[in-house]
Amino acid sequence: SRAQEAGGKVHSDFEQKFIRAEVISWEKLTEAGAWSKARELGLLKTYYVNPTGLDTNVIESGSYGSARDMAFLMEYLISHRPEILEGTTRETVSLGKAHTATNTNEALPIIPGLIGSKTGFTDLAGGNLVVAFDAGLNRPIIVSVLGSTREGRFKDVTTLVRYAQDIVTLE
Repeated sequence: SRAQEAGGKVHSDFEQKFIRAEVISWEKLTEAGAWSKARELGLLKTYYVNPTGLDTNVIESGSYGSARDMAFLMEYLISHRPEILEGTTRETVSLGKAHTATNTNEALPIIPGLIGSKTGFTDLAGGNLVVAFDAGLNRPIIVSVLGSTREGRFKDVTTLVRYAQDIVTLE
């Protein structure tokens, strides 16, 4: 499939080997308090252990999710809450008169037509980056990389964005 081929552009094992997915219990999802909205959005493999999503300790992550779910969430934000993503397309954002936030997405200047992004890193989750970009002719594409390294997530996403752009150009 194209997804496997795209994965192979990041690492040859991604194209050849199955990546195991974890299934969480109904009770745990209900306890997390987000089941109804997650279910409504089709995010069946995403849940939070705590409100921040940060690691709770050295063996338990503060949140769990799949690349598919993160792509679906990005699609929802683009369609229903685009204002949340506005600041993610700029290097800096003014927050009131006294504060400025700096975007940590190192791939920001490399991705043309960026619609929005979300990046994060924790010791247990590794480097994560989800981006949405317009590949041309109003054709948005979402790329989701989870479990990479702190620095590698930017290179991985850039590789996949370039690959997606090549496919769109060929079609």
